[in-house]
This record gives sequence, C-alpha cells and structure tokens, in this order.
Amino acid sequence: MQIESLDKLINIFNDSENHTIVSNLCRTFAEFQKREPVSSIVKKLESNNDMIVYDCIWTLGEIGYKSEIEILEQLTSNSNVPEIYDEDGILSQTTQFSIGEIAKKSIEKIRKENLAANIRRVTSNE
Repeated sequence: MQIESLDKLINIFNDSENHTIVSNLCRTFAEFQKREPVSSIVKKLESNNDMIVYDCIWTLGEIGYKSEIEILEQLTSNSNVPEIYDEDGILSQTTQFSIGEIAKKSIEKIRKENLAANIRRVTSNE
C-alpha cells in the first residue's frame, strides 16, 4: 500500500462516523498490518457508536503493541454489547462479545504477539 493511498484512507477514517466505512478501514489496516493509523484508531475509541468502538478495539488487537494495552485496559469493564440495526431501524444483529470482552481478548492477543516476538528475537540471536 502506497503512502499517499494510506494517508487518504486515514483521512477518510478520521472524518467518518459511518460504521460500515470505519469497519472496512479497520479490517484493511489490520490486514496490511499498518501502524500509521493507530493514533486515529485510538481517537475513535471515544465514539458514541459502540460498533465503531468494537471494531477499533479489535483492530488494535490485530496491529497493536504493548503501548496500547493501557488504553484497552480502560475499556475492560464496559459491558455494552454493540448492536447493528438495518435501514428500517430494526435490530439485525449483535456482536459476539461486549466491549469489555473484546478489549480483554485484544489485550491477550497483543501480549501473546509480543511474547512470540521476544522468543523469536532471543532464538535468532543464539
């Protein structure tokens, strides 16, 4: 992914409160393991839209480093279960986990990834 394209995607992400747009960009950032949007993702954790918060937490778990654990720990007591409504305003689905549960899972994933990276570093130096 080229830098100009990434910058444009981050700008779209920053300007949007549309769950579908934010969710798709979160998945893109995670798939390409891009760290550049992390500060923008962290800012979105303040959104009033629980689905946006949920997707941003998941993304931080996918691309995050230990520096994001403290931020995620602040969300672990949030028991909201995000809901998605269709165009008629009818509940169409809920997420599998609450905000707090996905935060805990993301923290666990970051810790495992950091441990694995440390093990790889130690074994490659032997």
